[in-house]
Amino acid sequence: MKRLVATIIVVAACLAGCSGGKGADDASPSGTQSPKSPTPLPTLSAPAAPQGTVNSRDGAFNVTIPQGWYSLIDLIQGQPQLQVAVGEGESEANGEFLENVVIDASQSISTPEVLETTLKEAYPGFAEFKVLDPPNIPDANVLFVSFKESSHGEPFRHYLCFVSGWGRAYAVKQDIPISIEEDTRIRLEELVKTWTWLPGVTGQEAA
Repeated sequence: MKRLVATIIVVAACLAGCSGGKGADDASPSGTQSPKSPTPLPTLSAPAAPQGTVNSRDGAFNVTIPQGWYSLIDLIQGQPQLQVAVGEGESEANGEFLENVVIDASQSISTPEVLETTLKEAYPGFAEFKVLDPPNIPDANVLFVSFKESSHGEPFRHYLCFVSGWGRAYAVKQDIPISIEEDTRIRLEELVKTWTWLPGVTGQEAA
């Protein structure tokens, strides 16, 4: 479980510096503004999540949990920006590593270049930054990147997806140790493709 907690803390620490400083849907550069933590937005009333899915803590969206995975959010304390945490059961873990994906509330990202600069400052051994083809989410702007670093004493490949829409922005993250990279699926992309905005944020009535 320590791997999961470390992932969430690192995400929260670096995301404040990635912001363009404007609204969640604004994609224009704004490098002159000081980084700041995301402003908390109201929690919305959301319908119960269908079986196999999980709602975000703020009630704005839900995602489908990968088969054989579980919601882990009740195990994480002291992370107010955390919206979703899902991962495999400990019995399926690869050694000490618990495969997981976390979603935090975030500021919107201005450009990939700003993000790369911020990550380079935040992570020791930062390398191999790549902008990837983003998953399609209706009514959302999506930026999907990967990079390599070694802040935990061993090299990791990080997959980081920023999703913004309806006045809100989120960061989705999956970390994979390089040592088991070939045996690990990129679950982040599968999960993000199931992203559904909920009626409380879209203003539409639930079906």
